Amino acid sequence: MSDDTLEREENQEVGNSPKPLRCRFHETEVYQIFCKDCKDFMCFQCIGQLHQKHELSQLQDADEAIRTEMCGLLLENKYADHLSSLSDKISDKEKELVQDEESLKSEIRTSVDELKQNIDREEKRLLFSEDSDSEWFDAEDIEEDDVIESSSDEITDEYPIKIQMNQDIKLISKIVPISEKDAWIFSNQKLLKIVGHSLQEDVYTENVDDMVALNDGCVLVLRAFETFIMKLLPNRRLVRFADVGYNPYCICIRDDIVVIYMWNQLDYTNKNHIIWMNTDGIVTKRSSFTRCNWMRPCSVQHLDSGVCLISCWQKL
Repeated sequence: MSDDTLEREENQEVGNSPKPLRCRFHETEVYQIFCKDCKDFMCFQCIGQLHQKHELSQLQDADEAIRTEMCGLLLENKYADHLSSLSDKISDKEKELVQDEESLKSEIRTSVDELKQNIDREEKRLLFSEDSDSEWFDAEDIEEDDVIESSSDEITDEYPIKIQMNQDIKLISKIVPISEKDAWIFSNQKLLKIVGHSLQEDVYTENVDDMVALNDGCVLVLRAFETFIMKLLPNRRLVRFADVGYNPYCICIRDDIVVIYMWNQLDYTNKNHIIWMNTDGIVTKRSSFTRCNWMRPCSVQHLDSGVCLISCWQKL
C-alpha cells in the first residue's frame, strides 16, 4: 500500500509545472524582471535597491537578450582559440629567430677567425720582408771576403730547395709564391698548393687556364671557355667574381689592379680586349684592338710602361 502511495506522489510531481525561482535577496519574492545592464534576474523589490535607472525587461521578453549574450560568449571562446593559435605561431617564430641568431653568430665567428689568420699571414710576410731588407743593408758593412764566404755557405746549406712532385705532374704552367715556403701552382689545368716546401695532394679546382693570388688569401681563377672569372675563397668555396663578357686567356695583378687579356679568334683577324679592374671586380679601364695574325696569348704582365703580352703561333 505504501509503495502505491509513493508512486502516485512521484507521478504528480513529474506532471506539475516547475516551481518558480525565488529571489536570492528576497526569499518571499520570485524572479519577474531581467536587468539588461547587469545581465541578471531580479524581483520587484530589487528595482529600487540595486537596479535604479537600469534598462529592464519582463522575464518572458528576456529570451532574445539572453540568446544574444550566449552568442557573445561563444564568439569570445572562438576568438580565444584563434588567439591561442596565434600565440603558438609566435612562439615557433621566436624559436626560429633564436636558431637563426646562433647560426649568424657562428658564421661571424668563422669569418673573424679567417680574417685573423689572413692578418697574421700578412704580418709574417711583411716582417719577413723587413728582415730581408735589414739583412741586405747590414751586409754592405761586411768586408768582401766575408760576404763571399757567408753567401757560399748559405747557398750550400739551404739552396737549392727541391720539392718532390707527383708522377702525374708533367708540366707546371705557373707558380705564384705566397711566402718563403708556400706557393700556388697549377699543372694540367689543376690548381695545387705547396705548403712547407711540400706539395699537397688536394686539388683545389680544375679546368684552370690562368690564376693570380690576392692579398686576402683568395685566388682568382680564369677559364678560357667561360666568361666568368671565379674566386676561390680560403674555405675552398668557388664563387663568381666578375663577368668579363669575352673568352679570357691571361690574367695578372699588380698593386691590387687586376689585368685580364681576352682574345676572340675570327676568320682572318683576332679581336683583342684588355680590361683593368680592382680586387672587388669593378672595371676601371677598357681597351680593344684588332690584329691580323694567328698568335694566341699565353701570358700577360702589367709593367710601368704598359701591358706586356707573350703569344704563341698556332694554326687556324
